Amino acid sequence: MPSLEVGLTPTQFDNILLEFLRDRGVKDLVNALEALRFMYTYWPAPSNNPAVRQQMIDVSFIVRVNLMVLIILIRSYQTNGPLRQVALLLDSR
Repeated sequence: MPSLEVGLTPTQFDNILLEFLRDRGVKDLVNALEALRFMYTYWPAPSNNPAVRQQMIDVSFIVRVNLMVLIILIRSYQTNGPLRQVALLLDSR
């Protein structure tokens, strides 16, 4: 099995995506897997394993950033923070 330093094989790529989908409780694994595979395949050279690995790193980063933003928004709303005040001001217009 190749190491991650030289890239991901298609099987490793699918396994990581399946783990990601299962952790999030996705019911339709087949279609979700196909969509993610299509979205994050390095199309200029699909067999370029290092590029596929970089795509997975990018996916992981995007998911983490989105989760952090969501947590900040929820906490601000729950604690009557500044973001909630802005939302209430915008809603009152």
